[in-house]
Amino acid sequence: MSHNLNITFYTNYLMLNRAVTLPGIGRFELHRVPARNDLDRSQILPAFFTIRFDPYKVEVADSQSQYMMRKQNLTADALINNSNLLTSLIQEKLSKDNLFDWPEVGTLTQSEAGILFFEGRNIQSEFYKIQPYKKVTRHEIATSFSSPENLSSDEILEPFSDSITNKWRVPGIVLLSIVLLLIVARLMYGSFSILGPRYDPIKVATPSMTYKRFN
Repeated sequence: MSHNLNITFYTNYLMLNRAVTLPGIGRFELHRVPARNDLDRSQILPAFFTIRFDPYKVEVADSQSQYMMRKQNLTADALINNSNLLTSLIQEKLSKDNLFDWPEVGTLTQSEAGILFFEGRNIQSEFYKIQPYKKVTRHEIATSFSSPENLSSDEILEPFSDSITNKWRVPGIVLLSIVLLLIVARLMYGSFSILGPRYDPIKVATPSMTYKRFN
């Protein structure tokens, strides 16, 4: 049945587009499961796809119909007849055996109440395989800081104070040199008194008379 009805085209369409609809049965979709780490077996498991089934989505997309017509050289009417035949044969198989096996995809089963159940197969990538690895244990290094009782706190912190002093020694010298240069420039070009005014004091001049007085 699978060969005559070319159900392999539906399988190929599912793998290419991650979704396909079997006419009158439902929609099958691929869902990606990310890679994960199996700590117990020391293995990195690659990503894979699971197949989910929705019996309430039975409408076939136009892109799927065009694909089936192109791949099987069918007209629109011939595709409708082929799809109806596929649906009737699957339903007949489910009614008789309560089971329909879709190669490479999964298994459809039907309860006595006519409810469809699907058990899909996980699809692994051919390019990614299970990768083993070795666990590396890093030993913890514990250090203790202790000092004899006869040492004072200043002696204990002396190595740290030396490092701080050396760190700020050069910036301190540079800053002091800049201050000294500013003081020298002030004394030479300004006033001899550091606290004195920066500019010369204002001199008040009395203007001469511009008119004559007649008695």
